[in-house]
Amino acid sequence: MLNDRLGAAKGVATRLFALEAAIDEAIARAAEFTASMPEARQQARIAATVGQDALEKAGATLGTLIVARQQVVEAHETLADVRDQMGLKTLMSGGGWKIASEKGLSLVVDAAA
Repeated sequence: MLNDRLGAAKGVATRLFALEAAIDEAIARAAEFTASMPEARQQARIAATVGQDALEKAGATLGTLIVARQQVVEAHETLADVRDQMGLKTLMSGGGWKIASEKGLSLVVDAAA
């Protein structure tokens, strides 16, 4: 039963991390795209009014992605309660979160000490 819960939690965590990375990537691309429009306008030496509607829409898209990121961050935080309700504990290790049960933990003495 513990293995089932661990497997389920790991599956959700993997997908959550993938979503967070995808949203961050989308934010970066939207920011680059938005920034490219005024740069292109200046390079082409055209009036500031040209492309203003497109710039506003791109900026709104960037804002929407940032709001979406906040919602995913909040979902991530809420999942900590779910984890606790499932009787699981998280530990930070290396480059990411590792899920382990409290019973599976043991103290390891540093051999260099």
